[in-house]
Amino acid sequence: MTKCIVAALALFLGGCATKAPPVTTPDWQAVPPQVIEGLCRRLQDDAIATGTLAIVQVTQPLATAESLSALAQVSAGTMPKGKIEPIVNRVIPLQTSPGSCTWEPIDIREAKRRTDAMIVEVSSPLVNPFDQHEAGVFARVSLAGASDSWYWVSMVPVPQGWTVKKVSVLVR
Repeated sequence: MTKCIVAALALFLGGCATKAPPVTTPDWQAVPPQVIEGLCRRLQDDAIATGTLAIVQVTQPLATAESLSALAQVSAGTMPKGKIEPIVNRVIPLQTSPGSCTWEPIDIREAKRRTDAMIVEVSSPLVNPFDQHEAGVFARVSLAGASDSWYWVSMVPVPQGWTVKKVSVLVR
């Protein structure tokens, strides 16, 4: 009887210990509003989102070797896990919706003319090379293109698509 209980418990715990397969880069036609909302809430926590924020309405080429290096510092480890996908900076639109922040969608050329506005730029999605079970986007928040802060919006797959896991500040 005891052997049966131990065997059943081992089988149950072994089944629970299986990890989800690695994720692939989200193949979005647009960055969904829940990603932007997750970033918004973090910017509010950091006292950055206190008024209207200008957001560049398409993704920007923010995924670079330098930003990946910063991501290594907030990820579970500093060594890439598994196969590293090549960095692909696709240009896709961002979807914003009424939420916690007031967004003003702008063109990247307009961002360079703003001298007194908080500007938010978001990368296209990519798999986190240090945690193959999450994907995410980089976000750069700057005051008129200077004094930038960098964020990683990590996401995990759910049956309905993707959900924001957490938003981390990156140190460069």
